[in-house]
Amino acid sequence: MRDFSDHVAVVTGAASGIGRQLAQDLVARGAEVVGIDVQDAPDLRDVRFVRCDLSDLDAFTSTLQQIEKEHDRIDLLANVAGIDRGVSAAENDRTVFERILRVNFVAPLTGTLAVVPGMVSRRRGYVLNVSSDSVRSPIAGASAYIASKGALSGFTESAALELKPKGVHLHVLYPGFLYTSMGKEAI
Repeated sequence: MRDFSDHVAVVTGAASGIGRQLAQDLVARGAEVVGIDVQDAPDLRDVRFVRCDLSDLDAFTSTLQQIEKEHDRIDLLANVAGIDRGVSAAENDRTVFERILRVNFVAPLTGTLAVVPGMVSRRRGYVLNVSSDSVRSPIAGASAYIASKGALSGFTESAALELKPKGVHLHVLYPGFLYTSMGKEAI
């Protein structure tokens, strides 16, 4: 078990599901954790919580800048937050696709681009972007979600090759189905 006692970690989607568990695990391993979510999470122990709607990219960037200013750095950014809504490509509802892409891809991209310069200057840092196993095993009616997670995967894997020599490590996680709030809604 890795010790994170000298790390400042930011976890999006920290109010529930994978984000909540990751935030708690990082605290247990000694990290100073800031959780970000659109929902409140008053019962998260030892996690400083910031409410932010990631679809507001300026607010998300400002939140990350404020955290970095307060702590002098962000050592680990975990982009876990995500949304889904079953939408068929036949529905031709571009607004739903755009919202899902904004939260699931553009927000993690924005967050990554916000923290990487500081990590590169320190030659140390980690970004975890949570994708989905459905990228590799697509299902019908989830094209917006899968497209957003596929874009996140491609960006992360490519940027990882570029940033590793600079001491910054990007990782993509492909979780399978989990019985979280979002998973329950998908059933």
